[in-house]
Amino acid sequence: MRIGLDAKRAFCNSSGLGNYSRMFIRAMISRFPEHSFFLFSPYIKDTQFYNEVSKIANVSIITPQKSFDRRFHWIWRRFKMGSIAKDLDLDIFHGLSQELPFCIKKSEAKKIVTIHDLIAFHPDYAHEWFNTFFYKRKIKHAINNASVIIAISQQTADDLKQNFHIDEKKLHIIYQPVDSSFFKRVDDETKRKISEKYNLPARYILQPGNLQYRKNHLLVINALKEYPNQDLHYVIVGKPEKYLKTLQATVNTHQLQNRIHFLFEVPTTDLPALYQMSQCVIYPSLIEGYGLPIVEAMASYVPIITSKGGCFEEAGGKAAWYINPQNSEELVSALHLVLSKNEEVERRLQEGLQKASLIKAPQMADTYMQVYTSTSLT
Repeated sequence: MRIGLDAKRAFCNSSGLGNYSRMFIRAMISRFPEHSFFLFSPYIKDTQFYNEVSKIANVSIITPQKSFDRRFHWIWRRFKMGSIAKDLDLDIFHGLSQELPFCIKKSEAKKIVTIHDLIAFHPDYAHEWFNTFFYKRKIKHAINNASVIIAISQQTADDLKQNFHIDEKKLHIIYQPVDSSFFKRVDDETKRKISEKYNLPARYILQPGNLQYRKNHLLVINALKEYPNQDLHYVIVGKPEKYLKTLQATVNTHQLQNRIHFLFEVPTTDLPALYQMSQCVIYPSLIEGYGLPIVEAMASYVPIITSKGGCFEEAGGKAAWYINPQNSEELVSALHLVLSKNEEVERRLQEGLQKASLIKAPQMADTYMQVYTSTSLT
């Protein structure tokens, strides 16, 4: 088959959808060398990934060639990729990050889109109205034009059914796996280097994820203020956004500057060590499509405290500790339980590692290929 992939995130995003796209592409091209893969991107930022995949025989990278298209790459991506897909005579065109080109109808390729979340459709947690308007429009267009829609969790599938009139025969759930690096135990020397690199405290709880309101960092800051052990620190890893000013003001108000640490632009390769050196991972988010850090914590053999209900319990199963994300006292109580290191903690760590091991990149690739080759596609 000739398979086109919207690879913008793989080449241009350092975290989140970028990590997902790179893992997906690596798994597919290594698992199925008999197929040809065409990776579409309006420009290239991640030259390391580009150098990696550009040398592979069954991979072609499609980027704008004309100066106008390079300058106005957003026009090329939205309105010209469909014509290129037609000229390449693709069998499959797959939008990895919630969208399909607006002119994709020009191609007779089977159209697939992966939907990660519908947070933009939630009035309390959407981005600025201008971005939200166009984000919603792109998602609606992708859903209306896709032959098959992939949701990365049951939560996202339920949200899709609630917000759109979707033929359930078109909807599949394929869970996002954890990168294999989280399963590998980091050696002491690497931990020492990472600790020195970021000037880490001896004992800390970790929260990964960009600094946005819905990530609920304020809950953890308030809980840390109430937690009696002053040796416990809070490390926040993520991309700085406007919400950072609010967090910093709260930290200053509570005089917690010495116990709260912000780490920005952390390479993905450093994350396993940061996870494994932590006392536990905190993920009290208010809304998500899945909650990958929960599974990353389980793969890292680290306790995880997260929010009750929804995708959080779907991801964490019986391995996580669940709290009301609006109640800092519940978080303090959960911290006491998790940090006691008793038999129950060990049991949940084992449960979590086993659950995380069920979903790995090769299995994900096999499931997607089954979708690609399914005769139910139109």
